[in-house]
Amino acid sequence: MNSNQSVGIILYGIRTAMGFSLSEFARRADVDIAHYSRIEKEVVKPGYDTLYKLCLLYTSDAADE
Repeated sequence: MNSNQSVGIILYGIRTAMGFSLSEFARRADVDIAHYSRIEKEVVKPGYDTLYKLCLLYTSDAADE
């Protein structure tokens, strides 16, 4: 992972490496799919609450469900 990469690009890489569709990843993280899509496309930056939910998904057993 390049330290110059943006949050959206990093999240896209994590999501695809985990094998999730955009809608499945957003659902499991309890984030609105349209909002998550805009984050990956760099239209908006995630707030702390959203970023926290996404990090929890990446680091928890919720990804295995």
